[in-house]
Amino acid sequence: TNRPQPEAGRRSALRRLSALDRPAGVVLLVMAAILRTALRRKLITPLGRMCYSTSPPTTKLFIDGKFIESNTSEWLDIHNPATNEVIGKVPNATQEELLAAAFSCQRTFASWSETSVLTRQQVFLKYQQLIKENMEQFTEAN
Repeated sequence: TNRPQPEAGRRSALRRLSALDRPAGVVLLVMAAILRTALRRKLITPLGRMCYSTSPPTTKLFIDGKFIESNTSEWLDIHNPATNEVIGKVPNATQEELLAAAFSCQRTFASWSETSVLTRQQVFLKYQQLIKENMEQFTEAN
């Protein structure tokens, strides 16, 4: 199949976001990319998914714009609040991973803090729209 190149897709998406200023548009693109990547790589376990493994699925850490495997040996259970069933595990991040995440946030804070409240609202409303548009992928059984 003829798939568009990722870089070309990002450029055209930036043009479509011309109503937003550049930092907010970039934040929105990053959030959309996170959502798409998580769904594509099945890092987000869809609700109702049939899992035949005896161990629940694990998640990766998202630090500095990338999904990374944690170096920890400790994992925290994610429980279904209705049944108390363990449906997944998240890493109990190491001190180095926490610092890396904090520094990443600190670097991003400068441009985000200069973004207007209205623009931030637009970014998160668009993010909400993307989640709603892709809700079927979250809930479909594999």
